[in-house]
Formats: sequence, C-alpha cells, structure tokens
Amino acid sequence: MDNMTFESLGILMGLSKDENQAFIGCVFDRLTAGVERLSLFPGIRRILKRLSKDHVLAVVTANSEEGVLKLLANKGLSKHISAVAGRDQNRSKSDRIRALMKRFAVQRKWTYLIGDTVSDIVEARAARVNSVAVTWGFQARWRLLREGPDFVLERPEEIADLLEERAKVLNL
Repeated sequence: MDNMTFESLGILMGLSKDENQAFIGCVFDRLTAGVERLSLFPGIRRILKRLSKDHVLAVVTANSEEGVLKLLANKGLSKHISAVAGRDQNRSKSDRIRALMKRFAVQRKWTYLIGDTVSDIVEARAARVNSVAVTWGFQARWRLLREGPDFVLERPEEIADLLEERAKVLNL
C-alpha cells in the first residue's frame, strides 16, 4: 500500500464506511492505552531537545491527539513540542500544517514535514512545504524515493543537521 493509513487498510480489507470508522477507532484506542510500551527511535530525545531551542516543533499525525500527548508526557518530551494536530481535527494533514503555519506565523520555506510514509510526502506537497522522508520508519526507502521527497534522511541525527544547514542557506 502506498497510502499507508488505517483508513486505506480498512478499505483494502473491504470494510464498510461504518466498519472502517470502528476499526480505526479501535486501533487508536489500543495505541493510546498501550502508549507506555512504545519506544522512541535512538537519539530522538536529544534531537528534539536540541531543535526545540531554535525551532517550533509540532506533531502532525494520523493518530489521535490524546495518544500523542500521552506518549509525549510519558517520555518526558512535552516541553519540546509546541503543538499536536491529530486526526481528531477531521482535516487533512496538509490543512493541519497550514493551520499550524498560520498559528505560529511560519513561512512555507521554513516548514518541514518529516515523515516515514508516502502519504506524508504527498501531504507535504499538498501544503507546499518541504518534505523530508526518513528511511528508518514504516515504509521502505525505495517506496519513499519513488514519491520524490525534497530530502531523504538515513539516520535520526540527520534531522537536526538538515534543519540547521537549511537555516544557514535560507538566511543568506
């Protein structure tokens, strides 16, 4: 599946619209209930701490806001994230990105959607912001490259390096 969402999975499984909504709700309820068992990718805590000093960091997710907020609190990361825009808003990721850009007065050239799925790249393009594909996540590198992201990162440490380098280039 290129569009890696639970909604797409439900459609692929042949669920009706109501069954699919129930399926999605069940998945996110289970994720939220078991958030303490989730682990972070190595180095992410240090990267978020470093970046939050000079950048506005927001989570735009297909997950529920409650689940993400619970995860951030559980991992001691809440202070590094300025906002969470989840599926609860019933808007596309690109709409949520635009709303966050307006809320924090951030220009498109300074906005990056960092994700691990083709749908993240598609949503970044729809919002007309920089797309950053990370290869250590959900979808295979080849699948992400096929969608043509603006940047491709192989290791979590490269996130901070990319944003800091781009800040130097764009400030010229």
